[in-house]
Amino acid sequence: MKKTLLLFMLLMSVKSFAQVPSYVSKDSLKAWYPFNGNAKDESGNGNNGFDSLVTLTKDRFGDTSKAYDFTNKYSKISIPYSKSIGIDTINPITISFWFHSANNSFNSQRLFCIMDQTRNRDYEITYDGTKSAYQVDNYDSKGTLSLPSAKALSTKSWHHCVVIFYQSKNIVKGYIDCDYDTQSIFKFFKPVNPHLTIGNNPTVKNWAFIGQMDDLGIWDRALDSTEVLALYNSCVAINITSHPINQNVKNGKNAMFTVASSFSGATYQWQMDKGSGFTNITNGGQFSGATNDTLVISSLTSSNDGLKFRCMASSGSKCNDTSKVATLTVCPLIVTQPSNISAVSGKSAIIVSGSADINAKYQWQTDKGSGFVNLSNAGQYSGATDDTLKISSISSSNDGQKFRCIASSGSICKDTSKSVTLTVCPAITSQPSDQSVTETQSAMFIASSADVNASYQWQTDLGTGYANLSNAGQYSGVTNDTLTVSNTTLSNNNQNFRCIVKSGSSCIDTTTIAVLDVSVKNGINGNQRNHQGFAIYPNPANGQINVKIDASLIGSFYTVIDAGGRTIMNGKLSSVNSI
Repeated sequence: MKKTLLLFMLLMSVKSFAQVPSYVSKDSLKAWYPFNGNAKDESGNGNNGFDSLVTLTKDRFGDTSKAYDFTNKYSKISIPYSKSIGIDTINPITISFWFHSANNSFNSQRLFCIMDQTRNRDYEITYDGTKSAYQVDNYDSKGTLSLPSAKALSTKSWHHCVVIFYQSKNIVKGYIDCDYDTQSIFKFFKPVNPHLTIGNNPTVKNWAFIGQMDDLGIWDRALDSTEVLALYNSCVAINITSHPINQNVKNGKNAMFTVASSFSGATYQWQMDKGSGFTNITNGGQFSGATNDTLVISSLTSSNDGLKFRCMASSGSKCNDTSKVATLTVCPLIVTQPSNISAVSGKSAIIVSGSADINAKYQWQTDKGSGFVNLSNAGQYSGATDDTLKISSISSSNDGQKFRCIASSGSICKDTSKSVTLTVCPAITSQPSDQSVTETQSAMFIASSADVNASYQWQTDLGTGYANLSNAGQYSGVTNDTLTVSNTTLSNNNQNFRCIVKSGSSCIDTTTIAVLDVSVKNGINGNQRNHQGFAIYPNPANGQINVKIDASLIGSFYTVIDAGGRTIMNGKLSSVNSI
């Protein structure tokens, strides 16, 4: 039950100040009369006024039924005595209000009256229409003491008046329209059960105020000049405490500008300058948060480059501050990202990057395990400050090495490429060699890799480009290190073979090309082939053939057999050029 009661009291406390503007100090506030349709005290102290022959009218902002019009000598608002209002203490008393006089024909128009219950003495704040000035009066049985203001007031506008009674010091201080107006020695008395009257004197009807009044407040302490300024401006003094800073953002990304102020309830308005002056930004398109402390510009394009931004923070129509200007720079992106690369030990590798800015400058970096550092053109590396980096004479020490590129545009824009890895692939340690066989015989091609777990794929070119072989017909071992071509025929003559060797998922290498030579069974194949000092050409032939022999073969017997196996010629070799 106690918790429930406490919560209720807290809620009531919050609610009691709900109608008091943020610029009005709540410290020692005893009464606040905004005249928003009635004469109620909105401070939460319950010191409600009672209006008599006054009418609601427009306030100084032009809002309807937000001020009272005192139209005749009987118009007034009475506030009964209340100990909570603090008038009968020795503490300083501050009275603040807005007024607009409608009559300059007579003096002593009572704006505010503090009347002792004996009704023979009071303090008054009056308006002297003949002098266009306000004054503070002390009336008692011993006579009248008046303290006139030094500033003449126009009847064409509203004026703000603040009077501070320093009762224990016998001093009164006055402000008019926020200007410190006057201070003087003033005789005080301690009123007995005082009651208050706005716009009139409860005993003298001819001294009534003719005009409008609004926003009257009473404090049992002295307000300082800053609080008086806030009341006059009808807003809290505000300062930018954190300014937006220049932003350098990549094309296509989002930019964010942030501001902060000294007032937690501030309102914000961001502005932009495209080159012809600052104008307000509205939410829409690229922009969001135009009236918040954080402005977001989405999906940047090159057209946003160089735009200037600032923010106005306000706590009311007269209280605002403007931030410093911040510039948005839209930076070009790296449009060509490098890719992971695999290269065989002993060979070279090339890594490429590129920026949308054709004038960009590049710096390649490498990470060997202790973080990225800049490369220079030395040793293995060339193109370290170009868009293309070359790594020469690759060795196993380069395996797993990481690379990236920083592209710079101007003095402030930098973009970093993604990181890529260099994989050093095992070398082919044995290349296939040319093979010569007689038709119907088998030919065997062998390749090997430094990687014992390498995979193989043999290919052949039958005149239309290399294609993978499969284990069928003449071919076996097509995915092993050894390819066998069985039952060769003359159609296999001059057929080319190679092998694709893979290590892991990224290393691919290709062997050199090996040629299969198939000769006629029991004969010699080729346009001119040497066989133990014996050459026959052209071969094959449909007519005349020539035979050239080594001198050591003279006297030997020979037989010439055609493709069908028939003997078409035989005899004894008699000279180096025979037949």
